[in-house]
Amino acid sequence: AQLEMLEEEILPAALLAGAFGDDAELVKCNTQEDSRGEDQFASIIMYSSLKIKRKNKTDKLHLVVKFNQESRAFRESVSTDVQLQNEVFMYENFLPYLGIDEEIIPKFYYGVATGGKSPELDVLILQDLSKDGYQVKKAGLSLDNELVILALRQLGKFHAASFVAKQKHEERFFEKVELLREAQWVSKELKGVNASLKPTLEKVVGTLIAKNENVQTLQSFLEKMKTPYEYISELLEPTEPLSVVCHGDFQKNNILFKYDEDGVAVDAKFVDFGTARYASLVVDLAFFLFSNTTSTSRREHLDDFLTEYYEVLKSSSADIQIPQIELFEKEFHDKAVYGFIDCCIQIPTNLSEPTDWEELAVLSPELLHQFHTQRCGDVATSLLCDILRDLIHFKCRL
Repeated sequence: AQLEMLEEEILPAALLAGAFGDDAELVKCNTQEDSRGEDQFASIIMYSSLKIKRKNKTDKLHLVVKFNQESRAFRESVSTDVQLQNEVFMYENFLPYLGIDEEIIPKFYYGVATGGKSPELDVLILQDLSKDGYQVKKAGLSLDNELVILALRQLGKFHAASFVAKQKHEERFFEKVELLREAQWVSKELKGVNASLKPTLEKVVGTLIAKNENVQTLQSFLEKMKTPYEYISELLEPTEPLSVVCHGDFQKNNILFKYDEDGVAVDAKFVDFGTARYASLVVDLAFFLFSNTTSTSRREHLDDFLTEYYEVLKSSSADIQIPQIELFEKEFHDKAVYGFIDCCIQIPTNLSEPTDWEELAVLSPELLHQFHTQRCGDVATSLLCDILRDLIHFKCRL
């Protein structure tokens, strides 16, 4: 159905809107559904190659076409309606306003987001970066240090754009911030994708307490997490001066790397801005470092990683004053726990079979709790225990 709609309705509308340039005509379209098995957590993906004619010149464009899910249970569980709305807004409006271009993101061609009114019409068309040699690192959860540093350098540039825009046109910047919608923590009752938080957290903290590790600290953390929504909202509440437009889901599934002939990574670009939000820059940093580096790497290199990021943040902020590194380090210690909370949802998800949201929607609360407890297997539990130990080791606030 999507294929038909793409060729008969969406591409003609995109051409009419000037998405592929003025006076562009479609000569040929060749589309295939996602055959690459990419980790597409929230949407249906197709790849399309178009032959476009413009003023006697024919060009070939390689596109990624992203559709909303058809299943209502899926859309509600993962907030895909809001995610696509955010993503189209980011590509069409906010990212260009921030001056963020193809140095960091794929080229945007066309997008429609109806905010849940007509999900079958939601679509996002972007450049297919794989044709230029960009790819997601598939194997394993952790990245080598050189990839971590490459991603952090790009993240520093991405975040710096918020400092510049905020200081140049504060009012306009915040008008745009107001148009972003929270797509992850959408209700006090942790439903859908968030329902896994409590069972996972209890399992991980329980594992450490059973080993008699940091019992008092962890018991008081569990107490706070009895009202997780409030605790998370407090962590996500933007505090100046270190809040920026965050990617919101900054992990390796959403970072594409490019390698030279010798297999050395030379560039990185970001995709999937559905959970973008205005919050502390630590929200992106901590989630990335906890989900995609090993505990050994963090203990040996955390300072190097943070310094590398901060230096690029500073050098990319033009003549804008950014907060001193001491304030930045304090912010990391105060808010890094958010990265762990998000990992409690994402790491078991990334290590499991895709979730059948239709099935989960009909489970009783007890069975759902049991399902999520079991889904957080030994590997996920061990990785999450390491993150919690590291937070305590680095004296981060819990």
